[in-house]
Amino acid sequence: MKANLSPERSLDPISHDGIHDALTFLPAPAYFYEYLYREIAVIERSREPLTLIKLVITPKSSTLEIDSYEISIINFAKALNRSIRQSDLAARIGRYEFLLAVNVAQNTPVEITNRIFEMWGDEEFTFSYSSTQYCDGDKALSMIARVESSQIYNL
Repeated sequence: MKANLSPERSLDPISHDGIHDALTFLPAPAYFYEYLYREIAVIERSREPLTLIKLVITPKSSTLEIDSYEISIINFAKALNRSIRQSDLAARIGRYEFLLAVNVAQNTPVEITNRIFEMWGDEEFTFSYSSTQYCDGDKALSMIARVESSQIYNL
């Protein structure tokens, strides 16, 4: 069985509150979208950069056991949290999909994703990402749509 990057007590089940993902304890999509709306309002005034990164982990085998894939997702979430600043926000938006909002310039997604991949490094999964930077007049949904259609990089 895979080593778990988190202490056992953090795996205790919690009720679904709509704010956090029950498996990873990362923010749920609705909370992340609300955060992104607020963050865009702040950066429109401060003119700071905002980069949105979509991270996708995909199992190499379709016969992966449930326990094994859950531990891989938990470990990925832990590596993700350890790789970002407290002012950044990561969320699980799908079974194997994560979004990350960071206040950095465009060339930094490569550094962040490499750091996450090195920390996580699960050989049973492939890792890919795409990113986009805030443009004047962007709204949260337009940034999300753009990151969905951006070029995908594989590690």
